[in-house]
Amino acid sequence: MDIRGGWFTGARFERMVSLIAALPSRSYSRFSTENVTRLLFPIVGGSNDEIRDCLRVLEDIGLIGSVGGYARSPRGDKVAKDLRKGERYSLVMAVLRSGLIADQIQYLLSVSRYENGALYFGVPEARRGSAQLLGLVSWLPEYATGSPAHVYGQLCEELTSAWNLRSAAVVSVGDERQRVGERAELYSLQLQRQNYLSIGAQIAWVSQEAPNLGYDIEIRSPRPIKCIEVKGSRAPSLSFILSDNEWQAALRLQDVYEINFWGDVRLDESAPQGYARLTGLGFPIVIENPATVLTRSPYVIQPQGWKVRLE
Repeated sequence: MDIRGGWFTGARFERMVSLIAALPSRSYSRFSTENVTRLLFPIVGGSNDEIRDCLRVLEDIGLIGSVGGYARSPRGDKVAKDLRKGERYSLVMAVLRSGLIADQIQYLLSVSRYENGALYFGVPEARRGSAQLLGLVSWLPEYATGSPAHVYGQLCEELTSAWNLRSAAVVSVGDERQRVGERAELYSLQLQRQNYLSIGAQIAWVSQEAPNLGYDIEIRSPRPIKCIEVKGSRAPSLSFILSDNEWQAALRLQDVYEINFWGDVRLDESAPQGYARLTGLGFPIVIENPATVLTRSPYVIQPQGWKVRLE
C-alpha cells in the first residue's frame, strides 16, 4: 500500500476517527489481530482491506500498536480524548507530522505566498494538488476561507516546518551516528526556514541529493548567500570532525560558509520536541567563516590521521 496525500479522503479520515474511538487503550484488553476487522466492521464500515489500511496508517503515525493485539498508544489515548470533546486538532497534527502528506504540503506552499506570518492561496488552484490537505485543515480554527484563503498561527508554522515537508519514505534507517547527523540537519533546515521564509529565499537541503559538496544546506536568493555544514552529537559539548572536503569548502567559500553544531541530540523525542528543547538551550552553536575562526582561540583544530598514497 502506497500512502500519500491523495489517500487521505474525507471518508478515510472519518474511518480513522471512528477507529481511534473504537479501539481500547493498551492499558486494557486488545483487539486480536485475527478478529480485528470483524470486530471493527460494524463500527467503521468499509472493506476488510480498507480497515487494515486505516489501521496501518494509525500505527505508522504512532497512535496505535499491534503487538499482542490492536490497542491505542498513549498518544492515541490523548487523540481519542480530544475527539470525544469534538476536537480534531491533535489527529490532524499527527497526520501532518507523519510525512505521509508531505507531497500535498509541498504543493500548497508552491502556490502560496507568505505574508505577515500567514500563507495565502487561491482555493481552486490549491485543490488541484492539495485537495485532501485542505479537507484536513478545514477542521482547524486557523484555516480561514476567502479569496484568497489563508492559514495562520500554529497551523501556518506546522505547514512550513521542515519535518512536515519531508516524506516519511525517505526517513533514515541508518546507524545511530547517521541518524543523529540527519536529525541535526533537519533542525538547521527548520531554523533557516524560520529566518529566511519571509524574504522569499530558497532553502535547499543539498546533502540529500549531492552529498559531496562539503556542506548540507544552501540558502539562495537566488544565488548562494550561505552554505551551512551541520554537525550533530549526542554529547552536549562542542566536538566534531571536519572532513577534508568540508575544510576545502570552508577555505573556498570563506564568509559564505558556516557550521551549525547541535549537541545533546536525542533520537527518542520527536523532531518538533527536540527542536524546541535545543533552541531553548541555545543551540545551534554557529561558527561563521570557520576557515578563519577555527584557527584561533578558543577553538582547537587538529588532524586525526594521515592519508598515504603513491604519486
